[in-house]
Amino acid sequence: MKSRSRPVALVTGASSGIGTETAYGLARRGHHVVVVGRNPDRTREVAQRILTDGGSAEHCSADFSSLAQVARVA
Repeated sequence: MKSRSRPVALVTGASSGIGTETAYGLARRGHHVVVVGRNPDRTREVAQRILTDGGSAEHCSADFSSLAQVARVA
């Protein structure tokens, strides 16, 4: 497993609203952000903006009201 020198933050609901702003804020503070939300296009956009702004991010589409999807992300 690759070691990361920065903290990692998994942000759920990051495809809109407070979740998006939380993801951007954590990225600005040096975290690697895992952007998670139900809308795959939006999670991709949020992660791309973080990368464009010089941050570190990846994205994953999931609905955390589904235990199977939570397990898939974990």
